Amino acid sequence: MQLPPYLETMGNGTLLGADGVATIDLPATLAGVGDYAMAGMTGLKTVTSAAATVPAVGNDVWWGVNQGAVTLKVPAEAVNDYKSAPQWQDFLVTADMLPGDVNQDGKVDVGDINSVLAIILTGGTSDAALRARADVNNDDNIDVGDVNAILAIILAQKAARRHAATRRVTR
Repeated sequence: MQLPPYLETMGNGTLLGADGVATIDLPATLAGVGDYAMAGMTGLKTVTSAAATVPAVGNDVWWGVNQGAVTLKVPAEAVNDYKSAPQWQDFLVTADMLPGDVNQDGKVDVGDINSVLAIILTGGTSDAALRARADVNNDDNIDVGDVNAILAIILAQKAARRHAATRRVTR
């Protein structure tokens, strides 16, 4: 499940009891998670947080979830912060690549779209790591859905920059 790329806060009980969700992608803009926001998500296997700053959490955000059996992928520079943050530290915290950075150049842009299109047009790739990077929407297929997911990331980055610039101007 991919949350909106501009989401800043998850309210109390947002996904309470969503036990059929196996993966969830938290956007880089997420700053806070409310009480019981993801409680009862017993099918959860992987959480990916693009936030380089550990989001603040409310009470018992993952109540009922066996966090020790769930992988939490975070930006490499934030691994230690997540490993020491209350509630986040209970996951299997690992470093993750930049979501959408298929060609591993450190940014998400049209080059990543071209990489996905090349895979599609050549009928796939035998490189498992490349397949994992190219499956941006995590549906186990490399197709136009992944191109759209990269476009959404690019547009969200532009919106976030525009929003940040507007906030600086209005203060």
